[in-house]
Amino acid sequence: MTTFIQSRQFSLRPPQRDADALTGGMPMSHLPRGLLVIFFAAAIVASGLGYLHYNAKRLSEYHGAQLHAIVDLTHYAIMAHRGDNELLSGDRSESISTVRGLFTRAEWYAQALLNGGENGRGKILPFDGSVKREQALQLRKMIGFLRHLSEQRYTAGAADRTELDRRYDDLFVQLIKLNQSLAHSISNEMKGALQQFLITA
Repeated sequence: MTTFIQSRQFSLRPPQRDADALTGGMPMSHLPRGLLVIFFAAAIVASGLGYLHYNAKRLSEYHGAQLHAIVDLTHYAIMAHRGDNELLSGDRSESISTVRGLFTRAEWYAQALLNGGENGRGKILPFDGSVKREQALQLRKMIGFLRHLSEQRYTAGAADRTELDRRYDDLFVQLIKLNQSLAHSISNEMKGALQQFLITA
């Protein structure tokens, strides 16, 4: 029985060449105790830093990309609204094709928030919560209707544009408010996720 236990203990001992590779040729049994503690502590710290980096990257890719998408959507919607008004005021440096292109870009970001997308910054992951998905769907519909009103304003005479102008401006204000609400919601989620991550890290 004694022989069997000794052989089992011997079989669990790591090969000497593997230990030598980790300790520069010195057997681990000959290393000072303090040096062994430092060695294993460094390994734990390295793995912990890798974990922190991985989760920070995920947090940035998920919430950060969505926040950038909302900012870009807002930017293109504002540019389209301004260009539309300048075009109708007689500014010859603006064109309806430019306005249409700006609306198309804004719509792309709304679609990316629903189904995902990829641009020069990287991937935009779609919203996974039912409330935010419903808001993104509403954004897409609002941009589509703004485009429709823009076309109507462009073809209508000045006397017929009063009601169209009012509806256009009211809808634009609603769009900006919804964008601000979404951006605030995502910012809060990022803060909450970061706090939870730091607690559990």
